[in-house]
Amino acid sequence: MSGHVSPDHIGRFEVSHCLGTGSFGSVWLAHDPLLNRDVAVKIAHADIHGRTELLERFQREALLAARLHHPYIVPVFETGVDQDRLYMVSEYCNGPTLAEWLADGDAPLEATPAALLTRNLADAVDHAHQQGLIHRDIAQARQGFVPRLTDSGLARETNLAAEGTRTGTFLGTLRYVSPEQARGVTNDLTPAADIYSLGIVLYELLTGRVPFNEPSQIDTLRKICDTPPITPRRLNPAIPRDLQDICLRCLEKQP
Repeated sequence: MSGHVSPDHIGRFEVSHCLGTGSFGSVWLAHDPLLNRDVAVKIAHADIHGRTELLERFQREALLAARLHHPYIVPVFETGVDQDRLYMVSEYCNGPTLAEWLADGDAPLEATPAALLTRNLADAVDHAHQQGLIHRDIAQARQGFVPRLTDSGLARETNLAAEGTRTGTFLGTLRYVSPEQARGVTNDLTPAADIYSLGIVLYELLTGRVPFNEPSQIDTLRKICDTPPITPRRLNPAIPRDLQDICLRCLEKQP
């Protein structure tokens, strides 16, 4: 199943249209006739079924996400298999993603709303960490009246000794990945990787830009690993020094 093929139904859910597609599956708006509500249904790509590592990762996403119960995390309702199609059902959020919201010109924010938004995301991330999970892609957040973390497909358990992700690869949205992710040493990730990504979000809210976004991916990765960010107050002198210090502490190169 790909984002270019439209299913009419999956399980009991009446599928409407595709909301987006990613590495592991496509997300569709659907209606649940049993509970009379709209939901988001993530359907695994057809080629995942022949790739054990990706199939296990998709299945693990549902198990990990089911542990999380927090007002700033989009909940997963259920999972299933229909005609060999794996799917996962979660709450439908009709607000923009954080990236879309920022692209509409809402950044930079004033210091207080930027700090409050980041605090709410940090509270959600802390809840995930307490459940033994690292999200690894804080860029996947939705912004409505409150920010909410979504798409835990990149999450992993902190107590895993090893994982399918190998040295030399990284997962996550490029501009938000931590230096350790950028170096490809992902088997030893700690919750500090999420703290770094929260720092990127705070930096972007305060300045209207991310610290590292070069024309080529390799240059972006190199700067993430080796180059200190421009201090936020150089870009926006109205930022309080204490808030800048918090942001830069999150963006330290060493976990």
